[in-house]
Amino acid sequence: MEISKQTLAALLAAAGQPDRLAILAFLGERPDWAAVGEIQAGVRLPASTLSYHLERLRRAGWVTVRRQGPFLWHRLSVGSAAEVARLFDALGRAASPGSEPRRAGPAARAKTRRVRQAALRREQPAAGVDLKIEFD
Repeated sequence: MEISKQTLAALLAAAGQPDRLAILAFLGERPDWAAVGEIQAGVRLPASTLSYHLERLRRAGWVTVRRQGPFLWHRLSVGSAAEVARLFDALGRAASPGSEPRRAGPAARAKTRRVRQAALRREQPAAGVDLKIEFD
C-alpha cells in the first residue's frame, strides 16, 4: 500500500501532539479493539479531550472506529501505521553513519555566518531598554 506525500504529511501532523501520541502508543500496544473507557483509563485524559483527539486521529487515518451498541471501539489503522513505520525506516537508513551529509562550501558557510550575525543584531534590545524575563 503506497500513500501520497500529502496523506503522509497529514498523518504526521495529526500525530504531532503529546496527547495524541499517548493515544497512538496505547492503541499500538493492544492487539485488538479498545473501548473509549479503556483508552481513557490508559492515557488519563478527560472524556471531552479524548473524544476530540480520537476524532482528529480518525479523520487523519490513524484510527479505525467501530460502533457496537452504545460503545465505540477504536484500534490503530494498520495501513497508516505501516506507512509511517516504512517512512521512519527509510529515514533511519538515510541517517546511518555511512551516509554523512556533504559539508557546505566556503561561500555557503560565509552566507550562513552573515545571516546568523544579522539575526543576532536584530535580537539585541535597544540601548536604554531594560529587558527582564521572569519564569514562573
